[in-house]
Amino acid sequence: KQLHEEETSYFRDIASRVKASPATATTTDGTAPGPAGSMADKRSFGDGGAKVESVQLFGSDGAPTGVFHPGDRLRIRISCVAEVAIDHLNVGIRIRSKEGVKMYSWGTLNQDMAVLRGKATAPVFWQRSFTPGERFDVWLECTCSLGANFYEIQTSISHEGRPDYEAQRILHWVDEAAFFQVIVRRDEHFFGGFVDLRMQATWQEQP
Repeated sequence: KQLHEEETSYFRDIASRVKASPATATTTDGTAPGPAGSMADKRSFGDGGAKVESVQLFGSDGAPTGVFHPGDRLRIRISCVAEVAIDHLNVGIRIRSKEGVKMYSWGTLNQDMAVLRGKATAPVFWQRSFTPGERFDVWLECTCSLGANFYEIQTSISHEGRPDYEAQRILHWVDEAAFFQVIVRRDEHFFGGFVDLRMQATWQEQP
């Protein structure tokens, strides 16, 4: 009961701050594109050099949304700006449940590492160079396999001295960059817990 009351208060406070902040507009469906704000914002920190300007969520139909069902395509657009001439960047996210559990983290460098080791085929973001003032978008997408809950997206831009996460420097990290809800369709695809493991059942029929 106490945890529920604390969570309710926490999310009510977030909703109030998002609504009151002129720098954080919401879409017509209530999606929060992200309060990246300035480096002085209490929800962000970093060494500077590049920053996140906004984070928005989209469904498979291309429309902004803050509600997903397991099996839906979840698309995240992270809009960034380079403040200086810079390269060797990694743009990533962390997804946390309302209970504060880290559900998943991933970034462009994860894909780059697979490409550089011959495990995948794609352009290498880590090799890109940016000029001062250059704006760019990074899209991250996946099939939603999360269970029913409310989720927070934290996002970051880091400088990676090597493409292996062993020489990382955070340029801009943003807590509460966006929020979304997952709703399970109980009548057609029901499961419990945080993650849909796509379990299947088999058995032998009696003769």
